[in-house]
Amino acid sequence: MNLKNSPDKNPRNADTSTIKSAMQELLNTYKIREKFTSTQIIASWERMMGEPIAKRTEKIYIKDKKLFVKLRSRALKQELSYS
Repeated sequence: MNLKNSPDKNPRNADTSTIKSAMQELLNTYKIREKFTSTQIIASWERMMGEPIAKRTEKIYIKDKKLFVKLRSRALKQELSYS
């Protein structure tokens, strides 16, 4: 039996949702969207900034929707402040 062409065998119906919409609903329901976004940003730091900067990063956190980065290198701090 071919389910692809069967009109009454639709895999999506009113009771199903995409993973994306389910995740959005979950984050909204538990009011954890900001924490989730903060965690994603911090986890992506090395990928976004590159290994040399990540190795010189001591601490990263987000407070009041601002990113705080503690660096081990004064020269790097100066350079990033210009960027």
